[in-house]
Amino acid sequence: MKKVNILLLIVLCITITHTDSFGQRKTKNKAKKETKKATEAAEEVEENVEEKATKKAAAADGKIKQEIEQKDEVYVIPTFDVKSKTEGDMDGFAVLIPQVDLKSVSKQWKKTMKKTKGDVEGDAAELNTTGAKLGSISADPVDVNSRLTVIGDGVELFASFATENDGTINAEDHPNQVKEIKSMLNNFALIFEKEKRVEEWQAEKKRLNELEGIMKKLARQKSNYEAAIEKAKKAIAENEHNIKENIKEQDVMQQQVEAQKKMVTKSKNKVDLFK
Repeated sequence: MKKVNILLLIVLCITITHTDSFGQRKTKNKAKKETKKATEAAEEVEENVEEKATKKAAAADGKIKQEIEQKDEVYVIPTFDVKSKTEGDMDGFAVLIPQVDLKSVSKQWKKTMKKTKGDVEGDAAELNTTGAKLGSISADPVDVNSRLTVIGDGVELFASFATENDGTINAEDHPNQVKEIKSMLNNFALIFEKEKRVEEWQAEKKRLNELEGIMKKLARQKSNYEAAIEKAKKAIAENEHNIKENIKEQDVMQQQVEAQKKMVTKSKNKVDLFK
């Protein structure tokens, strides 16, 4: 019975020694795996950030260059071509206003005519003004008969000007007055040109706000990426520390294992004496 107990003790010691050694190896392997996993995660984050940033930067750079080339042209306020024209039995002047609709031009022309303090009558396509006060054209009241015609994507404004003393104003008989009429019609067309530029400006401001919003989002993403990298680095540092501590513990445990082996050998030698 005593011999059996001694054998059981020997087996138990060997088992404990083996278990401790296996456990230490398992802990060390686990720490290495965690460190490797954390390192790979950090590298993956850095690679993804760099790859995405490179692709987006390349695409954005090409688009920006194209937009700059298109918008870098020096803008000059246009001068509209106001021509002498005859419609039916009326001599007058016509200007083509591009990229506008009939309703907008009619509304604006009616507003312009009302400012002359004349009597305005008519519909969207034909407007007649009696007794308009146009001092730059004539000291006398001026009658303005106008017609609006859709041409392509724009609208042509035709207007005939007449006074009681001068009759219908024309280029041959009234050169100075014609100059003022052409200036008036050109300025009228410029109202719509300005509206387009205002709309363009507002669209550019809206685009700027969108880009600034994207910029803020990118900044937040960068902070998140940096935080992820710092977290991964911290995990790596912790696991590297754990590995060092594990190695120290293994060195101590290895000494205990060697000492225990000697104890097992001594115990076995005592058992062998009973053979």
